[in-house]
Amino acid sequence: MSPRQLSVTLAATLFFAATQSPARLPSLAFVAAAKRQASPSQPSSRPATERLALREIFKMPIGPRGLEFSERARSLADKYVEIEGYLIAQSAPVKGQVLLGPMPMQLHEHEYGFAEDLPATIVHVVLSDAAERTFATGSGLVRVYGVLRLGARNEPDGRVSYVRLEATTAAVYAVNGQDASAALKPAEPGSAPACGHRH
Repeated sequence: MSPRQLSVTLAATLFFAATQSPARLPSLAFVAAAKRQASPSQPSSRPATERLALREIFKMPIGPRGLEFSERARSLADKYVEIEGYLIAQSAPVKGQVLLGPMPMQLHEHEYGFAEDLPATIVHVVLSDAAERTFATGSGLVRVYGVLRLGARNEPDGRVSYVRLEATTAAVYAVNGQDASAALKPAEPGSAPACGHRH
């Protein structure tokens, strides 16, 4: 190959690289942006979590020994998990706690005490940053992030909890585009839900 042919070939190669390389950069940026969009919107400092469904907490069907924690629940004890459910409305909410259940419910403790229809898969959500506050809850589906605790414990209102989630108010999220602020808001004095039972 003559020097002239070599210089022409080199020039063509450089021209091809100059015109092709920039075109690849947007695709790389697009891929990086897509990866960022696909990743969960959670703080980078948040520990890795597992999603735990309420129906997975106890062994099913119930055996002769009654309710027993499932192997999955036991494996996630004392670890960070996410649980979806409905915040249960209470006429006598407990300071620093809310109840999470599989369906929307309304409790009337002032009327019926503990004569209630709470299912077994109830999670006591303990809000460490709101120990002196009570909350009015919305009726929508929420997701709560926190540390899973298992085992019997006496609660301030006289209930015995078996499943707890240690969380903060910032770790309660509305699901399906609902208003997050309506999911968990401070209860106003004298704002207990009205009871349908009349004397």
